[in-house]
Amino acid sequence: MNDTELVFTEFDASRMVHFAPVRNPLLEVRLFGFLRGDAYVNPFHDLLYALSRSSRPEKTAEQEPGLRRVQFADTGLSVSFPNATERTYPYASLQTLILSYAPTFTGEPAQFGFQYGTYLMQLTFTAGDESFGLPLKTSRVRFVELLDFLYARRVKFREFTHDMRSFRMDVNLSYRQVQEFKAKYDVEW
Repeated sequence: MNDTELVFTEFDASRMVHFAPVRNPLLEVRLFGFLRGDAYVNPFHDLLYALSRSSRPEKTAEQEPGLRRVQFADTGLSVSFPNATERTYPYASLQTLILSYAPTFTGEPAQFGFQYGTYLMQLTFTAGDESFGLPLKTSRVRFVELLDFLYARRVKFREFTHDMRSFRMDVNLSYRQVQEFKAKYDVEW
């Protein structure tokens, strides 16, 4: 990889948020209540009920699906698939290229520093009969590098945050600034 290439790996969003921990059904059995003689306590019923509810299992390395990689080069966009195939799409052949991003907040103190934590970026593009939607995880610095890379090469793409149009991560541009930006980088609204 040289200076004019940026590589991003697909992000598995299911690994980011765990709504509930994996449960141990044996901890849900009210055995001591049964031994004390509490009314309406049946440990066998509790165990059957606890086992019948599904718990979210942790994924092992064997179950983890292969993740795609996206490489932005001077000539085009390359997508590497888990089965070792790679497809290259020249920028001129892309009908649509959309970068939609949003910051993530996991509540860690390190996220409130200079780099503002991590960003989830949804890369959507259409080339011929194929359409792709790839979730990518990146830092603010890497995302700005990608935007500068694409704008410098006059690649036709659209940038959004929270469903609002943005230019180099700025949504609060005046009309004059938008016109200057469009003229400088040959951007379409």
